[in-house]
Amino acid sequence: YEIENYDGLKTRLLRGMKIVLQQLRDNKKSSATIVCHNGVIRMIHHLMTDSPIMKYRDVMIPNGMGLIVKLEENENLDILSKTCTFFGE
Repeated sequence: YEIENYDGLKTRLLRGMKIVLQQLRDNKKSSATIVCHNGVIRMIHHLMTDSPIMKYRDVMIPNGMGLIVKLEENENLDILSKTCTFFGE
């Protein structure tokens, strides 16, 4: 088995997030729900909050808990602003 490294996961998540943003725009929707495991939630949290990668595993995510990510993007899907909070915060 090959283990995905940090850069690989980051690239894959950013590519996936751009796809979701494009699909939202194409379908004139303003929100989406993404179901994933806590490693992905931790990485999204890390990318959205610019927290140090060394703190990645310190983020505790109870089962069933999620993350609310709000993004503002331009026409090229470049992120202009971002916020990230856990449910219940």
